[in-house]
Order: sequence, then C-alpha cells, then structure tokens
Amino acid sequence: MGMSARTVFRWLVWFSTGSYEGLKDNPKSGRPRKITEEMAQWLYNAVTMGNPKQFQFDFCLWSLKTMQVLLKQQFGVSVHVSTISRLLHSMGLTPQRPIHKSYKQNQKKIKRYLEMFPGLKQRAEQENALILFLDEASVRADYHRGTTWSRIGVTPVVRDAGDRYSIKLVSAISADGRMIFNIFKGKMNAQRFCEFLSKLSKDVGRKIIVVCDNAS
Repeated sequence: MGMSARTVFRWLVWFSTGSYEGLKDNPKSGRPRKITEEMAQWLYNAVTMGNPKQFQFDFCLWSLKTMQVLLKQQFGVSVHVSTISRLLHSMGLTPQRPIHKSYKQNQKKIKRYLEMFPGLKQRAEQENALILFLDEASVRADYHRGTTWSRIGVTPVVRDAGDRYSIKLVSAISADGRMIFNIFKGKMNAQRFCEFLSKLSKDVGRKIIVVCDNAS
C-alpha cells in the first residue's frame, strides 16, 4: 500500500496505547501517548539488534523492567511495564528462551568438518567401525532458565564464554545415542585422554573412529 516503516510504527504505537480508538486522527480524551513512533522504532532496534550489556547493564537478557529503565534513561519517560508489553507484542516481539552459543566457535572449521563428515561416515560403514564424538564436559549446578524478547519465530542467541565448572568428565557419544563417560579430577591431559581411548576400544568391542575438538 506504499506506507513507510515510520508510518506503520506510528500506527502500532497508537494502537498499543489506545486500541482502535488510538488510530483515529480526530482529537480524543484520555491520557496523551508517552511513547512516540521514534521511541518505538529505537526500542525495537535496541531489542532486535543487541542486548542490555550494550547499554551498560550487567546482564544480557531483555526484560520488561530493563526496557522500562532504559526508556527512562534514554527519553526521560516513565511507562508501565504492561504498556511496554503491549507495544512489544504489537511490533511482533515475544519473550523467548534464547540459545546459548559459544563465541569461541570457528565457523570456517565447522564448515570444513561438515564437508568432511559424509566421507568419514562412508568409511565407517566400509570398515564396520563406530563413530564416536568425544569431548570434555561438566555437571553444573546452574541452568539457563531466563527468557528474553525477540521477533516471533526468531529464537535469540546469547553468546557466552562456554566456561565449565563443577564435576569434570570426558565422554563419547554415538549417533544412535550410546554414551560412555569417565569422571576425573584435575585437568585433562594426554595420559587421561589415551586411557579413555583405550577404555572406549574395549567397551565397544570393534573399531572406533573418534571425532574430537582441538584440545591441546
């Protein structure tokens, strides 16, 4: 219909603060709108293109309270969290549980691995070998339970260091879900790694192909 994005945002703001009555151009009674279309556009960009840490907060998940404080800091307006919630929903944003992804991943190496794996799978079939994916892990007391706001149908990704604490273990898992693990203390070293490979070979009872990371 040839409408600009600014016009659409203005309509969304009017609707979120005044329902269908808010879309009327004629003057009407009631409280004036506190969030303008420019504020709504700014908030939408802030939520979809970053996280609270970019605004000097100590956490990385968006909450209604965080956005309430942010609007107060940026524009000097005090808005109830329910108003912010309606505005976000009208702009296609919903609270979602994010995917936590390590920023240490090397995308080029991941691509090379995905190109190599089909050949590795064929080799395992020819040699009657079992492919096992091996890595160190830990049993942690914490769990990512929080939610943050994002566009509908777009699961947000929160990048973290991927550091691990608590009980340490090394494990190997097959594509069909078979898992073999060993708990250890201290740091993983070459001796522990080779000992685990030896145990793997004995437990499986046939040739194994181990896929592991770049741990030194």
